[in-house]
Amino acid sequence: MMKTLKAVVKKSPLFKVYVEAKRLFMPTSPPGSYNSIVKQINSYCGGLDGKSILELGCNIEGDFIGDVARCHRVREAVGINIVLSEIRQLSPILRLQPGDIRKMDFDDDHFDILISSSVFEHLHDFPLALQEMYRVLKPGGFVYSHYGPIWSGSYGHHLWMQSKNGRVLTYHNTILPPYCHLLMTPNQLENWLMGQHHPDAHAITDYVFNSPEQNHLMFSDYEKLLRSSPFEVIFLKGYDTELQQIYSSLTTAEVFQRLAERYPADRDKFLYDGITVLLRKSC
Repeated sequence: MMKTLKAVVKKSPLFKVYVEAKRLFMPTSPPGSYNSIVKQINSYCGGLDGKSILELGCNIEGDFIGDVARCHRVREAVGINIVLSEIRQLSPILRLQPGDIRKMDFDDDHFDILISSSVFEHLHDFPLALQEMYRVLKPGGFVYSHYGPIWSGSYGHHLWMQSKNGRVLTYHNTILPPYCHLLMTPNQLENWLMGQHHPDAHAITDYVFNSPEQNHLMFSDYEKLLRSSPFEVIFLKGYDTELQQIYSSLTTAEVFQRLAERYPADRDKFLYDGITVLLRKSC
């Protein structure tokens, strides 16, 4: 039997499982890895100097919010993560602390800017999280986030699990049929994997269809939820990566036709594997 990340953090909320996955299988980023994104946020949000910044769902080393604090003279830089057990004061202005995006322990109108990287696709109760973001943000403040793979993408199942022998299987190194989680049944996918003589066919199939680590929101769902939230949507755009090109090369016109028939609200969005969004709280 495979050992999934659900077993690593038993009975954990979805977000906790995801962050534990990153801790176990993904290296932390060297200082400066987020500098280009920080530069964009500085431009989009009217500057970061003198601002109070919150990262939603930081990794355990606080790489993203750390680059913000190193690049700019911010007043306060905080990263929250549900798996942190205690406050870590990394500098006089930078700290990491436990926190659930859906119920944050901050006063109303506290932060100037909220940032997030690769987290929203794992959040259950996304409307509740949006309400909390709005509450803790100052009037005129911004939310910047990029996240994916989203459920409507070709590898939206976000395969990320560990086998009993310790090998990590991900959507990078284990290419499944594009959109299998949207168009195939569990039996069809497992039979396909068995036809490929994959020793982990059953466990992979179980992950794709039953893992709680994804919230199953399609691109159109995010559009609807974000535009119906109290935020002003400055921009909401899809993006694709080089990995998407690999999956696209395995996709036929017949697949896109079946997707459009089954999910008409997303008929022109299936090639997006992620979303970048900028929101603003009205003054």
